Amino acid sequence: MTALLCAHASGEGEPVPTTIPDPAAWNRFLHDGWEFAAGGSTDFNPIRVPGDWSMAQQYPDYQVGATWVDGTYRCSFELPAGTTGACLSFEAIRWGGGIAVNGKSVGLHDLGFAPITVDISHALRVGTNIVEVTPRGWPAVERFDTGDTKIPCGAANWFGHKPGGITGEVILQVYEGARIADIQIRPKIHPRSCTVNVEVQGGRQPWKGALKAAILSDDGKAMSAVVTHSLVLSAGATTPVSLPDIALADAALWWPEAPAMHRARVWLESDGQGAPASVREESFGLREVATKDGNFYLNDRRQALHGLTGVWTYGDFTFMSDAKRLKAYQVTLFKAMNAAAFRSHQEPLVRSWLDLCDRNGILVFLEFPNFPDVQRLPMWSLKSPYERPEFWEALKREITGMMRQRMNHPSIVGWSVSNEGNGFGDWERDHLVPYVQAIDATRPIMLSADTTQDLADSHNFMGNWFGTQRDFERAMADLASAYPDRLTGCSEFAQGEPGALRHGVEKAQRDSSAVDRDLAYIAMEQVEALRRLRFDLIMAMTYPLGAAKESGNLADVPEQFHAMRNALSPLAVSIDRSHRHGVAGTTITVPVWAMSDAESAQGQVSVDVMLLDRHPGFGWNGDTAGFGVLAKVRIAMSIAPWQARSDTAIIQIPEAAGAYTLAAVMRDASGAMRALSLRPLRVYAPLPPVERPRTVGVIETDGRIAAWLTRRGHRVVYPYGDVIPEVIVAGEGMLQDPRCRSWGFVMSERVKAGAKLVILEQQAWNPDAFAGIVLRSLTSATMRQHEEPLHPLAALPTSVGSSADFLRLNGVDGIGLRVRIEPKATAAPAVVVPDNATTGVAAATKSGDEWDWAPWLVGYSRGFKNPDWAVARRSCGQGEIIACQVPLVARIDATAADMFDSVAERLLAHLIEADPSP
Repeated sequence: MTALLCAHASGEGEPVPTTIPDPAAWNRFLHDGWEFAAGGSTDFNPIRVPGDWSMAQQYPDYQVGATWVDGTYRCSFELPAGTTGACLSFEAIRWGGGIAVNGKSVGLHDLGFAPITVDISHALRVGTNIVEVTPRGWPAVERFDTGDTKIPCGAANWFGHKPGGITGEVILQVYEGARIADIQIRPKIHPRSCTVNVEVQGGRQPWKGALKAAILSDDGKAMSAVVTHSLVLSAGATTPVSLPDIALADAALWWPEAPAMHRARVWLESDGQGAPASVREESFGLREVATKDGNFYLNDRRQALHGLTGVWTYGDFTFMSDAKRLKAYQVTLFKAMNAAAFRSHQEPLVRSWLDLCDRNGILVFLEFPNFPDVQRLPMWSLKSPYERPEFWEALKREITGMMRQRMNHPSIVGWSVSNEGNGFGDWERDHLVPYVQAIDATRPIMLSADTTQDLADSHNFMGNWFGTQRDFERAMADLASAYPDRLTGCSEFAQGEPGALRHGVEKAQRDSSAVDRDLAYIAMEQVEALRRLRFDLIMAMTYPLGAAKESGNLADVPEQFHAMRNALSPLAVSIDRSHRHGVAGTTITVPVWAMSDAESAQGQVSVDVMLLDRHPGFGWNGDTAGFGVLAKVRIAMSIAPWQARSDTAIIQIPEAAGAYTLAAVMRDASGAMRALSLRPLRVYAPLPPVERPRTVGVIETDGRIAAWLTRRGHRVVYPYGDVIPEVIVAGEGMLQDPRCRSWGFVMSERVKAGAKLVILEQQAWNPDAFAGIVLRSLTSATMRQHEEPLHPLAALPTSVGSSADFLRLNGVDGIGLRVRIEPKATAAPAVVVPDNATTGVAAATKSGDEWDWAPWLVGYSRGFKNPDWAVARRSCGQGEIIACQVPLVARIDATAADMFDSVAERLLAHLIEADPSP
């Protein structure tokens, strides 16, 4: 089958008629009519291809299906008389397996992601031919003696998908005498042209003829002259041919907003016959990518790589088979969220998915299924899978096949060649990165969560799973400052739902709407922080679609989607205030940023910084009707492309304590809203004056506690002197006092006589190292105090704090404090009954002269299901001892605006000033 087209001869501009064969007559998808039977069974049922055997009718459940050693796929095709040569090309067979045609073995594959093409000419017969493919199951994959697989498996050793199957396209390619085995296109934009590199495979007999190629537009118009190269092939020989610098003067460039596609059609013509022998076609886009001066460029125009890292869906073949849902997921909703780029976590993406990205201008950092931290069993062991020569050889073959199959996709703008292999990063930089560069030097290379010469990447879950928002920003600022002339990225953050260690309550006890709002705040704040730091690659490990994933409707997205939509807006606004609190009747300074990350994002803008009486929702349109606007300041700015600039607004806080929302709404010169930024603000009543000043002895070295006590009106005395203090405070980290002596034995008698001993955070509570009999029954907690949240014990009648505010004090505030005192308009320090606390830990019980410790506030540590103590107390003779793991001292100076927290001050006041517990 042929088509008569007009081609332009290079430099002449005159149409040159030529006959260009249609590849459809030579290449046929084999996606219909497949059946499947589980290993050892002859019960065949229809199954979809591409896909895995989890889509089979007889698939019982994941646990059972993952144990299948193999399964058999089969289908048939008709072969016209006169056909002498054919190949079967499989995009992927998971986890490798055997291929047979008409009962004859034609090939064996041992990799799970790379393509395989097998010549089936010797097994063909005229009429009906039967293809059988026997993919291996996960248990059949070869393993080393420690249990780790010999082939790259991505995340399958951990959470990844394990079922086998035919997970990519299957194409029947026919040929006569010789065939085109591979086509690689290298586009250039100066001048507009491309080089077409072809591999030609000889058949069973020597072959002589010509290789021809032409570049077409996506709708079939000729964009180049036909290029011809004479060939003489030995039987079975593979010959590379380069067709350099094919001029494309009138071709459109590929842009995200205008993704013009072209087609390189290549064919063989036998000598003396003039008839085609093999025809293939590859789509491509005319574009170049580059990194320069720490920025990413596409076609010489700077481009942001902002979007998300996806997981799970890329291996959901049922979802992929629904073209409408897939387009809504990857294009419509993706762009509606202002996302431009994504990383395919541990999935190299099938051709159909990449074609969708090509034709809709989506940018892809394509990741190989190489997860060395979990490839070697036990997971996260210190030994590297690269130590296994067989694994490294298999990985190289996997990489070569995957890259050559995908390199013509213009949507792929970078390779992510390893995920979280930080412990093996030096080896990867010395071996893996150069290997990939040798195959493709035109795209940047990323070691996800590590550093290459192209890109310094990170994964950061502080402010979410552990740590604080301030911890997150500090780590990201360190990375940006370390690599000012390199792309900087964060390709995993804001992943999943924060656990109990953030909220202080178990998942079942949390209100779903509150969780959704929490996720939205995390995503908004962290995307904004990365943009303020001018990160090039920003990819949150979340795609918050909710019900919209199934419906495709924007109306069904959750709040986090709108939070990211605003934070990812090319022209965005950000409230840069790590604290989420204030004191009633005072003012706060609110830094506000305007940020441009596109050539078109520029001009005059106004930002209204407001204090609202309630949360407006992240999908808010900026209309204040129906809201109480308690304060408002307008800031005018002029923003240039790729600029980030800041200003400040002074906001008056109301006299009434409670929960409010800070909002910054950006509008352009026409008054149209461009983006918004939201932060919660908890307002506390001022700390009440001291009702009864105490005499306090302080064990510290820097005087900060003594200064605060003096300001409060207490009398500070020498703890060892002849004035007996009512309260003794051991400062943070004071295992020994300034005399380099243990203070525990010295103070124990005064405590027994009626004094209160308050021991502040010590990091390690080792009774043998300090404090003697005072702390003998209290051992170190598992929690890392600077990272974990606390909440009151449900069993105690009263407590400091309310679980509704633990969230504010963990992560979102960036201060490390994990408790708060409910603000009360009373003279006495406030105490409240916890409103949503979980089961606490049991008090330690001892006999004799050792008294029981009662946990007072508890918290979760990462990796532990049960809470641990944070503040505990015990009686001691006539006195009492309070042990506190909550860091307070750095947060009690009201003159240090960046650190002061009124809750820390309230807790310290309560520990010192409250009357002893009964």
